[in-house]
Amino acid sequence: MIFGRPGMPPHADLRHQWHPSAGLLRPGIGEAPGLPPRPTVTHPSGIVRVPPGRAAGIPRTARGSLFPTVLCLLTLSALPAEVCRMSSLDSTTFPWLAHFRWGLLLALLLGIASPASAQMTPDQAASLLLNSARRAYNEKNFPVAIARFKEFLDRHGNHREAGSARYGLALCLIEGPQPKYAEAVALLQPLAGDKNQPDHPFILYYLGHAQRKLASLDLAQAVEKPQEAAQWRQRASQKFEDAAGRFAAASAAFLARAPKPLENARELPVDYEWALRARCDQAEMLLRLGKIKEARDLTAGFLSDALLAKSRYRRLGLYHHGFACFSQGDWLSAGKALNQLTPFTDPGFGTHARYLLARVHHQDGERAEAAGHYAGVIADHDKAVKDAQQILRNPQALANNPEEKARLQALIRSPAPDHVARAQLYLGVMHYEDGKFGEALSRFADFLKAFPTSPLAPEVQLRLGFCQVQLRAHADAIKTLQPLVEKAPTLADQALLWIAKAQSGSADPANPANYVKVQKEAVDTLKKALERVKGDDPPAKMRRGLILLETIDVLILAQMYRESADLCQRLLSDRLLPDRGEEILHRQATALHLAGD
Repeated sequence: MIFGRPGMPPHADLRHQWHPSAGLLRPGIGEAPGLPPRPTVTHPSGIVRVPPGRAAGIPRTARGSLFPTVLCLLTLSALPAEVCRMSSLDSTTFPWLAHFRWGLLLALLLGIASPASAQMTPDQAASLLLNSARRAYNEKNFPVAIARFKEFLDRHGNHREAGSARYGLALCLIEGPQPKYAEAVALLQPLAGDKNQPDHPFILYYLGHAQRKLASLDLAQAVEKPQEAAQWRQRASQKFEDAAGRFAAASAAFLARAPKPLENARELPVDYEWALRARCDQAEMLLRLGKIKEARDLTAGFLSDALLAKSRYRRLGLYHHGFACFSQGDWLSAGKALNQLTPFTDPGFGTHARYLLARVHHQDGERAEAAGHYAGVIADHDKAVKDAQQILRNPQALANNPEEKARLQALIRSPAPDHVARAQLYLGVMHYEDGKFGEALSRFADFLKAFPTSPLAPEVQLRLGFCQVQLRAHADAIKTLQPLVEKAPTLADQALLWIAKAQSGSADPANPANYVKVQKEAVDTLKKALERVKGDDPPAKMRRGLILLETIDVLILAQMYRESADLCQRLLSDRLLPDRGEEILHRQATALHLAGD
């Protein structure tokens, strides 16, 4: 059989809500990005094997027929001279003898000039063609391999090895420089139901892999065509569902033919490794489909089973298990799995696993550890890009590995993965939470330069405005926040709240008349902010309460004391901020005192 090296899919669109800190004013940004590009699949044995059938090369009958002919030719070419010497004769005595040697040579040359294929049976000719296709595949000469596999199927569509040829052609279509996954699926689907195929487990596996690739392309279409996003995501889900089933079937098929692992063996049997690889891919599909519990249960053995600890795919299994635990909010279990992936060097999932661990530390209040891992995610990605640039400067370095070359080129040309962008964002959030507004502002500004089209950009722009208000750069804050009022409706109430803070803070106390006027303008802005708050869910109620609390303070500055006291009473009655009741009573007393009551 042929073992290939398929690539892995891009991110899924998995998102979870997170409130980064009780001190922040709104629910946090979308939480976990989708799965990162998966690691390259390598055959567990580390070798490439020829598909089932005869060894590649010329059939035995064709090879054997040339040797005696050549030997006879060489012997006879010397015969006439020997005859002359043995009989004391020379060419002057017998002139015809001088031409005897050349006549024999000419006859033999005419005899062997006929094609070797004339001596082969149709079955031998078919095997010769099929083996040449396999040899081209193993040499990664995919255009030649595709042409010869197709030629074999056109000429010998009913041959006993036609299934093997279709499987080989499908692998070429998957692994070639211009993958054609839909054609590969069409070739593999009829073979998947035939358990008598010697490559049946691999057929199931690569069918699942091709479906996964097609689903990832559908997700890309959903991003490019927002108006049709729902339909494209539905198509992707159907393909992910099919891929999950194929990977499950492949895992079972590999296990069925794998020898029982020996307890004292240092490595697992090859088929057993393939079964675990397929299990990991099935878990990935379950995560993409939102079947978190099923993915967690499927990968739990990688954490506790001593036998699975020997697998070269244990780290991949731990990653999926940690991701599943994280998605369920089980920070302890997630940390237990993800910590075992240190130092996060896997090119496919290393930085994402480190990001998830940073989030676990952040959630648990372990701020130093979280900040270290966030910074590590960014540094690791930057190093990977630089290393890729260095490798690609040598054109011959990856001449025989087009898939790795494509991965490195994509790493350089594509924007940083979503989790790298989030690491940059959360570092800024942590600085803000620590009162380091200057450092936070720098992080947010860098984010907007590096990821101007990111879906997170409006959120980051809002936080940049927060920092500017805190640093008393009020004019800059208003300029930063004003565009969000219209272009980001879900953030409009927050933007208006902080615009009002900037307006109020910019008033000059040395000019009493203008000071009061500016404060009243801020009150009007806060009323607009209140109108933009939608819904009665707890986060919306909290945002509404915070806007009212800010309005109470600005009304006092605007010398509208009675209105401020009445608003305090409303806030207490509605219990929008139940944990801040004492603080509100203090403000109410102040307002009443200033009003003369």
